[in-house]
Amino acid sequence: MALSNRSPTLGGAAARALVAASDLAVLATLSTRLESCGLQVIARVEDIESSSWDIDPRPDLVLVRVEQGQEMAAYYIGRAASERGIATLFVAAHHQALAIDALIHAIPHSVLAEEPLSDEILAAKITTALTSLTAGMTANQG
Repeated sequence: MALSNRSPTLGGAAARALVAASDLAVLATLSTRLESCGLQVIARVEDIESSSWDIDPRPDLVLVRVEQGQEMAAYYIGRAASERGIATLFVAAHHQALAIDALIHAIPHSVLAEEPLSDEILAAKITTALTSLTAGMTANQG
């Protein structure tokens, strides 16, 4: 069941997402939760340190579940996504949030969400990330 009557869209089409997490159960859960928010999950990546996350069609949002010790890999994914005009949503445990927050301040169109993460907060963070992306597109066109 969708969280709202409106699905996140970009240019009138449902937003596409790539989900990356090291744990298969977490990967499946996050994918399902994104789909419940109205996103189309087009790819799942089990190894965030893999360089094969760049796919076609290009996602509008990359969600990265960051485990301890994966902070730099997450940073590089976020930088690469930003350079391609893709928003990034980092999800991390509360005790990691400060370290990750310091890294992602330099990445445009990126948002941090701390676990535990309610459906409402997840939907709000997705909206924030996609809105920053579309605002950046508008600013670059003007």
